[in-house]
Formats: sequence, C-alpha cells, structure tokens
Amino acid sequence: MHEATNCVDKCEMVVNSYPDHVRKHVVEILKTGVVPEGILATENIVYYLEVGFMSPPLKYACEDVLLKHINAINCVDALEIASRFGLLSLVKTATEMVSENFHNLWNTESFTRLSENDLDTLFNIDKIARHKDIFRALQKWHGCNHEPRMLTYCRLLEVVQRRRTENPKQDIKRKCATYHAMLMSSASKSKTGVVTAVFNCDGEVVCHRSLFKSNDIKEDFSLTCVQKDETDAPYVYIASGKHVFRYDPIVNKHESCENLVHNRSQGSLVSMGDCVYAIGGHHNNKNVLEIEELDTKSHKGKLFKKNGWKVIVKIPEHITLHAAPCLAYKDEIYIIGESMSLPENKPCLAVLVFSPNDRSIRVVAEFPKKCSDCKAILHDKNIYFASSEGYFLKLDIVSNIFSSCSDLIAKETNITMYSDGKMIYTVGSSSSGQFERNCYDTETNSWKRIRNYNLNLPVHGLCDIKVPSYTNVVPFYDTEFKEIKR
Repeated sequence: MHEATNCVDKCEMVVNSYPDHVRKHVVEILKTGVVPEGILATENIVYYLEVGFMSPPLKYACEDVLLKHINAINCVDALEIASRFGLLSLVKTATEMVSENFHNLWNTESFTRLSENDLDTLFNIDKIARHKDIFRALQKWHGCNHEPRMLTYCRLLEVVQRRRTENPKQDIKRKCATYHAMLMSSASKSKTGVVTAVFNCDGEVVCHRSLFKSNDIKEDFSLTCVQKDETDAPYVYIASGKHVFRYDPIVNKHESCENLVHNRSQGSLVSMGDCVYAIGGHHNNKNVLEIEELDTKSHKGKLFKKNGWKVIVKIPEHITLHAAPCLAYKDEIYIIGESMSLPENKPCLAVLVFSPNDRSIRVVAEFPKKCSDCKAILHDKNIYFASSEGYFLKLDIVSNIFSSCSDLIAKETNITMYSDGKMIYTVGSSSSGQFERNCYDTETNSWKRIRNYNLNLPVHGLCDIKVPSYTNVVPFYDTEFKEIKR
C-alpha cells in the first residue's frame, strides 16, 4: 500500500500540467492498476505514455490503441513515439509501414524529427536504402539541425552506400566534394553586401547570390573557413574593421561575433584547428602589429562574448602586412608580407612563420622584389605567389628557397586562387578589365586561359568548403533566394 501511495504522489508531481481529465484518469489507474476501456484518446496518448513506466498495463494499453490507429499517413509519428517509449510491437509495425510508403513520407516534417536510432533502423532496410530519394531524405533530416547531426549524417551516408553496393562487405572509402567559395562586396548608399560565387571542381559557377548586408562591413573585409573535414559543420568568419561575422553556408544564416580588440583595415583572417587568427592591417596610418586569437571550440553553439578575441603576440615592427595572405600548414601559419631589404633599403617580399603553440614568429625567406597585391596558395609543400606586377613565384617550404615560374597570362589586380589536383587556378579581374579564370599546370610550368565570367565585383578572398559525396548539398545555395543573373 505504501508503494502504491508513493507512485500516486510521484504521479501527482509529474502530471501537474496535464489536462484535468487526463490527470484524474492517470491517478485512478495507478491506484487500481486497471485501465478502463475507451479513456485513451490518441490526441492525449503521449501524456499517458509519459507515466507509463509506473504502470505496465497503462503502457501496453497505449500501445494497443496506437496499433489500432496506425496508417500510411501517421506511421512516421508512430515510429517516433514507439522508439521514445520503447513500444516494441509498434516499432516493428511502424517500420514496415514506413518502408512501404517511404516515397510519400521522407519529405514530411515528421521525418525530420526521427532519432538517429530510428534512421539506423530504416536505412538498413534494403528497400529504403535503394530508394531513389534516399539521399534527399537524409539531406532534409540533416538540414533540420545540421550541426549536431553532421557526424550521423556522414555515417549514414556510408551505411546507404554500403547497402547500395553490389558487395556490402567492401569497405566504403569516405569521399568528399570540395567547393571553392569566392566572396565579393557590393556597395550601396547605406550598406555593403557580401556576395558569393561558388565554383565546383569543374570550374562551373553553381551558386551566385547575395548573402547579407551590414552597416558594419566597409570597403574591405577578410575571411576564413573553420572546418576540419567533410564531417564537420563549416563556418565562414568575415572581418571588417573591428566587426566580425560568422556565416553558416549550409543553413545560410549569419550572426555577429565579439569585436576584434584592434580595428584593422586590410587585415587578414586564417584558421588553424578550432582557432581563428586576425593578422596585420592598419588603422589611423599605423600598422597593426598585434595578432589576435579566437577559440571557436566553445562557440560552436553560440558565440559567448566572455570568450572573445585576445592578443597573443606581435609582428616585428619592420614588417608590413596589408591584406597579407596567411596559410596554415601542419601546426604553423605562413604569413606573406613586405619588409625593407638590406642594404638597398627597398621593399621586398617577406615570408614569416608564426607558431601558435609557442607564440614565436620568424622570417624564413625574402624575395628581392616588390610584389603588390600579393596572393598565395599552399600546394604540395610549395607556396605559389601571384602579384599584380605579373610575377608568379614558388617557395619550397622545406628548403625555404624561391624559384620563378612562368609569369601570369595578364597582370591581375583583383584575384584569388585555389587548387585542384595538379592545377592552380586564378580567378578575378585582369588588367584588360576581364573577369577571368586561368589555369597553371604545376608539372609543365605553363598557363592556360580557360574562360571569362560575367562578374565585376571586388574579390576579398576564397575559402574551400567540403561536403560528403553522394549528396547534392551546395554550400551557400538556397532555393528561397534568387540567383544573381550572370
């Protein structure tokens, strides 16, 4: 009797917010252990199941009601409820029904609420794994809450691939597609807009649209992407002056971050691991020497202002860094700037290595010519440099020795660079006024003009974003936004 009283007391606390008639029914069931016929309406069934752990007869009665009312329309909801409350017979029936009607169910809101365990069960059913819409279904589920679901999404992609292959025991190699997202600016009277053009591996522009506008973005901005691999949710950080934004290219949302400590025009952003570094720039005719660090690991869910930017080290005073290319390699960051050569006292290209671990900075190489508007890319243990004077150089980062490559096809004043295989691509404005894409073959040391684009905005940088293969996710693409006509 004492045990029954405890159950009733516990139930009184649990169901305080329940409708009065449900609350009275639950208390009576716990007192008597009997479930009267006809009191379990489907619209209130979850209330009863929440206290079903205290009364097995109530739990089984709820399952019987749901089994009687399950159909091809509500079977996904039934599966979600069955999994949540451990209703094994209902799980089996609902799973079979979802399998039979998957073509009508995958695009529903109910489907996006299914748990990881539910999808594991469904996606191991051959009929579902081989369904023509399976990848679109998985993408929809992932997009509903993409950050915490990214690892599961990639794992389930492999499960589906294995089920669809002729030899299920064959190891599936994880593959990813890399998209090259170029960010540009579009100025209006009141606000500056951030615009993207996204290239696929074939050089086709697969997305070209405006992302957002802000009063806090000025004439120039810098950017970097934080992403470890295709299983990690990507975030693009954008800095202008002291203001920093974080853009999610999967769900296409942006938010403001904590401001930089130092205001910087022509500053640079670079990421390494979970950290973003702000480097170089100038303010009030003075070079900004301080390097700032932002630990994004604690910012994955929300950018807490208490964990903002902090100054960690200073650049040597004789180095000038204006829109300086910064490249992460292993546990070091290569910074390309300008120094004064001795004894001529003329501007020259300087390469610095910054180690975030021990906060050290050292100059490792110099090239005795001025390289204006320099762009750089890391490719196969070499850094390739392009300048507006038309130089194209290579630095072996093992020996720290420069060598000259074939000059650029045309003097390019507003470009960015990316690589794919043995090729290096420059994209941007040339001295002829054309916005073009040119290709450099690292094996033959030769250039080839590929094509022109109908793009005419200032280019501020490019970042690579990886997504799992066997999916049609395109970073920054959103069907709700109109593409910019090209």
